[in-house]
Amino acid sequence: MTIPEINDENGNIYEDFTFFKKGGMGEIYKGKEKKSGKDIVIKLVFIDLPDYESLLKTELDISEKFSHMNVVSSLKSGKIEIDGNDYLFMIQDYFENGNLRPLINEKTSIDRCFDMFFDILNGMREIHKYIVHRDLKPENILVDSNNSLLITDFGLAKYIDEKTRTRSFKGGGTIPYMSPECWTGDSNTLLMDIYSLGIIFFEIVTGHLPYNANTELEWRECHLFTPFPSISKNRNGNLIKLDQIIQKMSNKRPNQRYKTIDEIIDAINSAKSIHQTDENDTERLAQLGNIALQKSKAIELKTQQEAEKKKEWIKFINFEISELLNQFKNKVNSINERLEDGKLTIKEQSYNELSTTRKMTISFGNKSIQIEFMNNEAIERNDKEQKERSIEFQKQRNQGFIMQKPKDSFFIEKNIIQIGLAETSFKIGDNEFGFNLILQKIDGSNYGEWKMIQFSENITPPKTKFGIDLSNFFELFNKVHHSMFHTTTIKEIEDKDINSLIEKILI
Repeated sequence: MTIPEINDENGNIYEDFTFFKKGGMGEIYKGKEKKSGKDIVIKLVFIDLPDYESLLKTELDISEKFSHMNVVSSLKSGKIEIDGNDYLFMIQDYFENGNLRPLINEKTSIDRCFDMFFDILNGMREIHKYIVHRDLKPENILVDSNNSLLITDFGLAKYIDEKTRTRSFKGGGTIPYMSPECWTGDSNTLLMDIYSLGIIFFEIVTGHLPYNANTELEWRECHLFTPFPSISKNRNGNLIKLDQIIQKMSNKRPNQRYKTIDEIIDAINSAKSIHQTDENDTERLAQLGNIALQKSKAIELKTQQEAEKKKEWIKFINFEISELLNQFKNKVNSINERLEDGKLTIKEQSYNELSTTRKMTISFGNKSIQIEFMNNEAIERNDKEQKERSIEFQKQRNQGFIMQKPKDSFFIEKNIIQIGLAETSFKIGDNEFGFNLILQKIDGSNYGEWKMIQFSENITPPKTKFGIDLSNFFELFNKVHHSMFHTTTIKEIEDKDINSLIEKILI
């Protein structure tokens, strides 16, 4: 292929093109700017269908918008005829140092890691004014002669303007960096880029990806269900804050990630400041606590076939249970850091991966807290039995006729998919102190939300608040929940609720 000279509006002449490599959307040739002798590259994309031309112009249009030191912009773009065929072209500076991939290794200094983070974040802050990138990976981050990093390759990008700023986009990306939303076909926003950045940041610090997978199905399982590892397993030093930042960036729930690049920049600045400050006793203890926390992380869910729907559902619920139990474990670890003798102990029973029946005990001396979960199938079984009773009642009252369709149970109506109980193993007054745990599936999300149900008697002086035993839960719930002599409180679980429960075995 012979590429003719190309002139731009500033009088620059681009010439002497030779094949360089295949690109994501076409071929890339190296060339020179005639006056300065500067090396450049030209990207060529063949236009095989007229209707496809507008789609191919996306990257050209986006690249021309940018003028930022951490974003690759185009020197010239347009349409050109070569050997009788039409091509779209884009001319950019040539980056002799290549991309970020060869720079990734576990020996990179933390100070250099911070420099890389800020280059990438400053570039992404500019990019997010216009687009969702959707294909962030080390190969799409170039290195200039000053070792600064620049974002490139907007072939999968989508525009963001005032009319589409809240619009979401589907799919796209490179498998090891794709957010959970991409895998499930859910709506994607700027938050999917933030997830990908978390993966890249983990790589920069540790020298490798957070997950080890070989097939597309294994990657899907990792991104959807495997807990994100800690960088502390790979790097020594005062990195607790940075670890927490990367964990938040790569949270599987989009609404629990950072919302903007500016939020991440602020957090990274804070982490850098902590890193540059001499470690004091408090930080040393916090680091020990963080190591203990990582050792107590929940059991990873085993790989299973997507077609096995029931196993997938149980795996999802067990993932949610483990995350909740980790909240209790975290609190116990935090308390134990401050105790020299007589520490709290945790005993978690092994469980069958085909069941959601789980149990964990937290003990201190001769007192303990029991946290347990029922088999989630009991919820649907109760709903079925309730409807059967309703039908039978109507038949008896209406000479065999069913006058109206039975209503869903409270739990089906509220989209509650798991029930548990957290309580003391001893009575405080007339009752064991505690509360029930309910997992509510969130519409439009891959994940659920834990809430608590607590009951109290409407008498003075008030008696101990309690949860209902799981062995007879549904029958007692219907009685107590609709009783004028009791108050039912349903709310999100907070740290103070966990603190209140643990306090009962410490006093």
